[in-house]
Amino acid sequence: VSADRLVFATNLPHWADNETESDTVRKFHAAVTDEKKRTPLSLRAFAGTQLVQTVLSRMDIVNADTLSGFFYRNIAVTSDDMLYGSFADGSECAQQGIVDTANC
Repeated sequence: VSADRLVFATNLPHWADNETESDTVRKFHAAVTDEKKRTPLSLRAFAGTQLVQTVLSRMDIVNADTLSGFFYRNIAVTSDDMLYGSFADGSECAQQGIVDTANC
C-alpha cells in the first residue's frame, strides 16, 4: 500500500509505542488490538473521539450551538493525557525569529 511510505506529521504520541507512558495510546492499543490497524490516522481519529466524549460528558444539552460554545468558552480542554488548546498564531514569533514557542 502506498500509504505505508507516507510520512505523517502529528503532535500526538507515537501510535505504535508499546512502552508508552501515554494514557491515550494505551487506550488506543486496548481498543485496536490488530497492530496493522494502528496508524497515525487511526490514532488521530481515536483521540478525536475521546475528546468529543469528554466534551459531551460535560454538557447538559447537546446541539451545534452548545458544542461550538463549549470550545469557544473553554480555551483548553484536557482528555486523558492530551491537552487541546490554547491555540496561538505563531506567525508573529516567526517574523521575529523566535523559535521557542513557550516564549511567544
